[in-house]
Amino acid sequence: MAYCNMSDVEKLVKRDFTNSDNDLPAWQIKTYIDMKAAEIDAALQASGQTGPLSSAGTDYLRYLNMLGAASLIDTSCRGGMSNAAEFPQRAWWVEEFRQGLERIRLSQIIVTQSGTGADYPACGTAERGWTPFADLRIMRNRGLRGG
Repeated sequence: MAYCNMSDVEKLVKRDFTNSDNDLPAWQIKTYIDMKAAEIDAALQASGQTGPLSSAGTDYLRYLNMLGAASLIDTSCRGGMSNAAEFPQRAWWVEEFRQGLERIRLSQIIVTQSGTGADYPACGTAERGWTPFADLRIMRNRGLRGG
């Protein structure tokens, strides 16, 4: 399942793929999108994120899919060698895509509904006793709570 469409990738690479004199056919761009979507699906499966996506998760996967597909496109004119200014941008797209897949795989980012990632900030409280009797009371209360 693709998470973005051809117009998303067009905006990222600043190029119109629907133009008839374009050297890259539309089916090729759709193939790139599907290829990168498969990598995203593999990362989701590896982390066990198979439920319905949250709205923020949908946006994040769309972003990753756009980066992945754009990294495969030769953005130079007529398919010749890319100019030197495009290499850092393409390298950034590849690295950002790779890091995004890693964040998903390691569950640092959860894209499904009602999920929290491994790096999600959380807080809690802890009881502390100042005497041995208070420590025993805390342990007894914890046992009564089922902990």
